[in-house]
Amino acid sequence: MKRNLVIAIKDQLLSVLSVSAVKAMVALLSVASAALIAKFYGQEGLGVFALLRIAPAVFMVMTDPGFSHAVPFLSGNRKINKGTLVGSGLAVYFLISIAQVFLWIIFSPIIQKYLLSPLPVSYVCLVAMLVPLQSMMILVVNLLRSGLYYNYANGLFLLSEVAVLTFILIFLGSSSPSLENLVYVLIFSSFIPLMLGFFMVGLFLVNGDLSFNRDVVVEGIKFGIKSQVGNAFQILNYRLDHLILGAFMTPEKVAVYFVATKSIEFFRFFTSSIVFVFEPVFARQLMNDARKKVVKMLAPLTLINCILLGIGVVLAPFFYPLVFGDWSSEASVPLLVLAVGLVISSSNSLYGAYFLGQGMPAVTTMASLAGLVTTVSLSLALIPGFGIIGAAYASSATYIVITLVYVFLFFRGKQ
Repeated sequence: MKRNLVIAIKDQLLSVLSVSAVKAMVALLSVASAALIAKFYGQEGLGVFALLRIAPAVFMVMTDPGFSHAVPFLSGNRKINKGTLVGSGLAVYFLISIAQVFLWIIFSPIIQKYLLSPLPVSYVCLVAMLVPLQSMMILVVNLLRSGLYYNYANGLFLLSEVAVLTFILIFLGSSSPSLENLVYVLIFSSFIPLMLGFFMVGLFLVNGDLSFNRDVVVEGIKFGIKSQVGNAFQILNYRLDHLILGAFMTPEKVAVYFVATKSIEFFRFFTSSIVFVFEPVFARQLMNDARKKVVKMLAPLTLINCILLGIGVVLAPFFYPLVFGDWSSEASVPLLVLAVGLVISSSNSLYGAYFLGQGMPAVTTMASLAGLVTTVSLSLALIPGFGIIGAAYASSATYIVITLVYVFLFFRGKQ
């Protein structure tokens, strides 16, 4: 039995490596897009671009009831028919999309004043399209994951970054650089992979069996709200520091911090693949089997993460001036601070996959809430006086707090 467990872990780690390769390409393309924007739109342009990507994502997680996050559980644990999941999910997100666009437009003047002041209010209203596009993309990705189509699901993120880079080049070739063009770049690059995702869902999962089930919607939303609250806290933990920085500082400072976070995320492609692959796997296992797998993977996962982050901390500062310009050298110190927190929190994704897969989203919510309290309190305390360094310290502390909660709940068995 022990040998079978080892073989199973190795097979699933191969899946992680496959997904990781795609995530690494996604991260590389993201850095390439940021470098192009920094060169042709300047430091302010990169700061605006960062806020255009982050603000809709934060708004999305705060307005999404989380049905999409229940899909792996409903499919793997509850054995709900794929056609029913697709039909029910589409109905839910059609209504959610209308509400999200309406709410964003209402808040657009405030968003423009405090975050996106270089853009006209009309363009900030147009950014509303990004919110439902992102919600629907997460639904499509989780549907594909529930069918164990990891590479197809992950490939949509790769296509999205290819589209971002492509449309940046198209707009640069057809007109002089303007910040308004960045809005169109993100809308078009979100729409294309979403359409392909719908096609793949129909091809692989539906097979003419599309249906709606009210009970599935109710159960999915009940589970999803618990999971989405935790997911919202998690996204806020990773992104709220950017928004607080944007509220207190200029887009130029946001650009520097964006360079640091993007470069450190580039070297997290392996650990970020863990939830993607293992949540559906854990959903199919008994609790004791899943726990044994987690314990078996903790040490190698931490070692791999340490090696990758160490490489990133050493190499990234040498490339900053070459890729982004001399101003980006300021990102070296926050990069180091962020790396310390990420090394300590190497196994967070594994714990998260376990708790979500076993149908305990409240645990991830608890851990993420502890992190969010840390993020908000430390960001508000440190950013006004220390700027991007303060944001980095707040984020690093957040990662560590989440780790402590996960470790305590996992090893004490209080789930």
